[in-house]
Amino acid sequence: MLHRVLALALAGALAIPTAVFAQEEAEEDDNGSETFVVSSFKCDYNAIGDIDDNWNNEGQPIAQELVDEGMIMAAGVYYHQWGDDYNVHFWTVAEDAAAAIAASDEANSRAEERYPDGFNIFDHCMEHKDAFYTLGKSTEGDDNDEDEG
Repeated sequence: MLHRVLALALAGALAIPTAVFAQEEAEEDDNGSETFVVSSFKCDYNAIGDIDDNWNNEGQPIAQELVDEGMIMAAGVYYHQWGDDYNVHFWTVAEDAAAAIAASDEANSRAEERYPDGFNIFDHCMEHKDAFYTLGKSTEGDDNDEDEG
């Protein structure tokens, strides 16, 4: 297991159980929908600011590089104030599970190279779980506003 884990959207794919990967590989995606990966953490509420700072300063720039290079479609983080104990969630949208895992490996390689003594999310979070979803239909805004003049 890695000694240091950068808190970025792809962090969840680091600890993917083999069974989850095998399940994704076995399933056919007939509709061509993307894979949505959520990596959830139970973290000390007092560390949320540090986790957010790390995402903003280290994780997000690397994730943006992966988007710009076409490895993933999007990535981000969200926090919740009420619900359950999993209060920090990093997410990634990729073409499929294999692309998400490859992008995670690349992101972690870049993070370890740039920040060898970097932030370790497991210093602040006691539990972690990952989930892979296939996205269905969604709504999207129209970038082409005909009323603009």
